[in-house]
Amino acid sequence: MLDFRRFRGDIISRDIFAEPAWDLLLRLYVAQANGNRLTAEDAKGSADVPSNVMIRWMKHLANLGYIRGFEPDRPDSRLELAEVALKKIELVLEKGLSMQNFAE
Repeated sequence: MLDFRRFRGDIISRDIFAEPAWDLLLRLYVAQANGNRLTAEDAKGSADVPSNVMIRWMKHLANLGYIRGFEPDRPDSRLELAEVALKKIELVLEKGLSMQNFAE
């Protein structure tokens, strides 16, 4: 899904597809699935938005209880998805797959 989103942004302007919160959640999901954890600095560097925008999203997602480990003053803080976010992302991905299969 991350590769598709990058491809889509290469073809059609990324400006109209900016979803930094969703992109961050997906990156954390993939990292955790591979047994890794991203730092806040990693997350900021991989975003297609200015770092101050990504920091605001990290704060917001932490306040919602979707990510853990975020410390605004520590770029080396290690982020992880909270269980609630993990379940919600899996639900979205499962639904997306079922919708794709239905369309075929």
